[in-house]
Amino acid sequence: MEKNTFVFVFFLVNLFLSSFFIDTSKTWNTTSRVLLVLSLTEDNNLSIDKYHWKTGDKGLIDEHYYSDKPPFLSFLVFPFYKLLTVTGIEYEPSNDKNFGNPVYYLGSL
Repeated sequence: MEKNTFVFVFFLVNLFLSSFFIDTSKTWNTTSRVLLVLSLTEDNNLSIDKYHWKTGDKGLIDEHYYSDKPPFLSFLVFPFYKLLTVTGIEYEPSNDKNFGNPVYYLGSL
């Protein structure tokens, strides 16, 4: 097997295997990252003011709440989640019963 083919197949197999370990627990850590994605999608800004009460992992700067997590992973998930909302696949995330479930799944994957 050619080296490039092996690397590609290895990557796909690992991606598939890692999908079995999707963490959807709604802890402060993961919720803080999810709130940033939701804020970027809904309000087009970095402040999580709308949902800040759902997590303790936040910072208050000039009367606005921000996630205290590095934003790189949230920036990776954002385009995929935005695609779900634009196409109408994703429902309204402010529904408390299913709050942000798809974004938790995307972030974990």
